[in-house]
Amino acid sequence: MKPIFDNGISKLFHTDARSLPLEDKSVHCIITSPPYYGMRAYDVEPAVWDEVDDCEHDFVYTERKHPMTRTNYGSSVQPQASGVNIADEPIHEGTCAKCSAWHGKLGEEESSNRYIDHLMEVFLEAKRVLRDDGVMWVNLGDTYRDGGALGIPWRFALRMMEEPIGMLLRSEVIWSKPYGFPENLHGWEWKDHEGKRELTRGSWRCTDAHEPIFQFAKAMHYYGQNPGYQVSSPNHRSVWEIPVHGASNSHYAMFPEMLLNTCIMSSTPDGGVCAKCGAPWAWGKPPIGQWLRTCECKTVGSVKATVLDPFCGSGTTVVVAQKLGRIGIGVDSSARYTGDAVKRLEAVPFSMFT
Repeated sequence: MKPIFDNGISKLFHTDARSLPLEDKSVHCIITSPPYYGMRAYDVEPAVWDEVDDCEHDFVYTERKHPMTRTNYGSSVQPQASGVNIADEPIHEGTCAKCSAWHGKLGEEESSNRYIDHLMEVFLEAKRVLRDDGVMWVNLGDTYRDGGALGIPWRFALRMMEEPIGMLLRSEVIWSKPYGFPENLHGWEWKDHEGKRELTRGSWRCTDAHEPIFQFAKAMHYYGQNPGYQVSSPNHRSVWEIPVHGASNSHYAMFPEMLLNTCIMSSTPDGGVCAKCGAPWAWGKPPIGQWLRTCECKTVGSVKATVLDPFCGSGTTVVVAQKLGRIGIGVDSSARYTGDAVKRLEAVPFSMFT
């Protein structure tokens, strides 16, 4: 598959995250945030999920109200922050009458179990392209239904540790979001009713001001480095306080660049990787103070490490990777979002490679 953008360092592909146009074990670091369950209306084309081999699908299409319609906005059904993409149109979906395959958008499944099943399809493919010494970072928020949290992030993490994926969960980072969007969650309050003031029962809870970011690896021999290695800074703690920045394009849910900086710097070396086998170079502590190869190849040269985002949206991960002197690869099934990403990358300068 040809990329829709290729400047020699960064590439963008308009395709499904389950069919990455990359070789096995070719990526050093994956950073991504898949569509959250039932939270936003993303501008992507529906796809076929739960495929059965050789079935000539006969889809029966139905529609149902999107949980983020304005009639549900801020209600006990789905308390939600202001400013999100609210879906006024109903969800259109199809179910195959022959094999029960589903035709719809990731994140718009009727059940959270099916949504997590579909995420496993995506991350089985992500594991295929990740090197054995690579690292995967996944940000995923939770969803409320009928007044209760569904616990989706940790249900996802537990499934990632099971076969057939079988990833090693190395850490859970708490992304603390100061100045985040407030949620419409009132408790007891006075309301006017038939000319009288009445005290009404509410369903107050704390406003969500954080999300988890899971760090996965295939095994313990992955590349990992404290981002402040050259100045002997204290080891990073597992709570990162990073503000959310508003998007100036069509994609609402954008990563802050500061968050991506930490993930990329800790999981790929500034010194690059072996030009022959792709093994990362490691920084030798003083008195050595230089980049050293970790493989037994005889070649001298090094090349840039590769960073992938299979749900790249408007391309922030690829933008930051290029700024940091890495090869950035973005994949998204939305032509609109990848179009925004192309415009952003055309304006990003090339970084000097160390």
